Amino acid sequence: MLGLLLTFALQLAPGFTEDMRQAARDLSPAYQGRASFLAVGDVESAEKVYLDALPPERVTAAHHYQMANAFVEEDPQFARVHFEKAFELAPDEPQILSAWAAQLHRAGRCESADEIYQRIVSGDWLARVQRVDCLVRLGRLSEAVEAWQWVSTNTPSLSKVFRAVPERIAAGEPRKQVRARLRRALAGGATQSIEELAFLDLVIENSSRRFEVDRLELEIDRQLIAAHLDPQSRRSRELWVVCDFWSALWERGFPAANEGEFPELFRPRMRELGWLEAGGDVPVHPLVARWATRALLESGLRKPGELLADWERALAARLEEGDAGAGDALLEIQRAAESPECARTEELLWSRAHELDAALALLDRRSGHVESGDALLRDALARFPNSAALCAVASECARREGKGESEALVREIAAGFQPPGAPELVDSAMTRLAVLLLAVRDR
Repeated sequence: MLGLLLTFALQLAPGFTEDMRQAARDLSPAYQGRASFLAVGDVESAEKVYLDALPPERVTAAHHYQMANAFVEEDPQFARVHFEKAFELAPDEPQILSAWAAQLHRAGRCESADEIYQRIVSGDWLARVQRVDCLVRLGRLSEAVEAWQWVSTNTPSLSKVFRAVPERIAAGEPRKQVRARLRRALAGGATQSIEELAFLDLVIENSSRRFEVDRLELEIDRQLIAAHLDPQSRRSRELWVVCDFWSALWERGFPAANEGEFPELFRPRMRELGWLEAGGDVPVHPLVARWATRALLESGLRKPGELLADWERALAARLEEGDAGAGDALLEIQRAAESPECARTEELLWSRAHELDAALALLDRRSGHVESGDALLRDALARFPNSAALCAVASECARREGKGESEALVREIAAGFQPPGAPELVDSAMTRLAVLLLAVRDR
């Protein structure tokens, strides 16, 4: 993230450039010293290393800026405090302005954020894109459409810029803050979230449901987990064979998982767990069950029909009890086996576990026949208001019905700016919104 932000950052004034270099030298020992604390989720102690690095009278705007950037994802509140101090000391420095505008935006203070965006957008692509969301939130829709039309035409590598934008302005808990919280709990002896912690290091892309591995963090978490979970336990072996499978596949660049000798690397470990023969135990943890299933199918180590015959009953029983991971695994196998039970599993995944993907699948089955008042659509939107895909269904309903389309498009655009981001849906909704606004103006 930091590399991308620096790539698109404005040129610094010569004086501030030297301030930043000096701050980097001053804080280098703190940067090195924080690693051991972050490895166990002790963010507060890591921050103290920075705060103790210099006497207060020597701390400059550049120091505050770098302290904020060092913890912008681990502790957004700490970062906001120091971005604000940097802004107070250097209120005209473009790089600080850009960071502070994003913080105001994230806090919902869009009027104040927009005032700053207008001062810096001429050379800051991130600010230009972020300002569109600000304008939408403020209800200044004509300006938002015009701003989007400009950025979508002129921004270099818009898709790359947009990947950074949602995380900068979203109000929720960033991934690194979640990781720190889980590490802190595990270091304190709470082992119930071990799998959640490990899978945080395997970033799942929504579009392809593939993994993007954070190798360094995964190794740190492997050591922490090993200190609290017997590596020879079944729980540990199930977790790591799945993580290792997807890590190895990611390192190959995601060619087909069933090519060459790749599946044979994992056959012995999966066989030892009983996953390759009839009668073997289903993976216990929901996340492990889901991604073990996909690994078995993609590697070709199990045929869909055979795996369905082995695991369907156990997974279905767990789904009935509300186990979303088991339901996802079951649906994965059923789809691969072209089972007629897919629709029923989707219904159960929604009614028992309220899985967003299940709601989308059910709505897609009724494509063209969903109305704005549909109970499933309304319930799903209430639970997942930031789902751009759901908002797109709602805006299409409004278009067909000829009422409420403008409001629905605004919700779709706002959702498209939430993580993980959906620039293609934002673009589509902006195009439709532009037509509606033009029609109103010409009446």
